[in-house]
Amino acid sequence: MLLSVSRVGMAAKSHIVAVRIWPSSTYSRMTLESNVPLKYKQFALSHPERLVIDIDGLHLNPVLKGVDKQVRVDDPFIKNARVGQFDSNTVRIVLELKRNVSPKIFSLNPVAGIKHRLVVDLYPSQNHVEDDPLLALLKDYNQGDLEKTSQRKRHCRVKRVAIDPLLS
Repeated sequence: MLLSVSRVGMAAKSHIVAVRIWPSSTYSRMTLESNVPLKYKQFALSHPERLVIDIDGLHLNPVLKGVDKQVRVDDPFIKNARVGQFDSNTVRIVLELKRNVSPKIFSLNPVAGIKHRLVVDLYPSQNHVEDDPLLALLKDYNQGDLEKTSQRKRHCRVKRVAIDPLLS
């Protein structure tokens, strides 16, 4: 009983219950589901490109150790994922990236039987989108900026870039 109210007992109760990674053509998402809210820090490293996420108050468990098996070969952003016990109270997740990304990381509260979640979304970096007229067109379209979309469509036609006829 004393163990349940001590720091050791509290740390033993906080753990990751699920890890999910799935890619799409526009971004990749990793979610970590936990029985408690997660406290994290993030930073990026270059050469090679990596996103590092340190999660405080957490210890490795079998679910976390399987994060590398969640990465699909066809993921456009994530090359590999690895996890380790950085120090006695911190788990470190390293996402090796295929290219430079703009990460968006946020927490979600429990809902409908799903526990606390830490969500990591990886989008193409802004520089990458602006260099590619078709990606910029899709970005404007998805943000609802129809005036910019029309301007970019005209620009893409001049450059002879194929555009989806449904967007015309």
